[in-house]
Amino acid sequence: TGIDKTVEKVLCCTLTCLKTTMFANLVGRTALVATRRHATQQARRRMGSAAAPEWTGIDKTVRGYFPGDDQLAAAILSGYFGLFVLVKIKSAISGTAEVEAPA
Repeated sequence: TGIDKTVEKVLCCTLTCLKTTMFANLVGRTALVATRRHATQQARRRMGSAAAPEWTGIDKTVRGYFPGDDQLAAAILSGYFGLFVLVKIKSAISGTAEVEAPA
């Protein structure tokens, strides 16, 4: 009876491991098939772009100096940084007014 219980436990453990392994293989195989199917069905991208927009007004003037989006962004950030530096310099030069203590 002791040997039968041991054999039964070993068989139960083996079946559990086998079921777990079969489930893992099934999930892995399904994922592999799904990714392969998705990769073959995906449309090929040609990386084309639309025609350049027609700028009018102030945009046309600014785009004359900064044609790229990255150039325009850098110019705007530089302008804000310049204003920040000017305000800091002005506040450093003017200082704060000293307030007299009440008597």
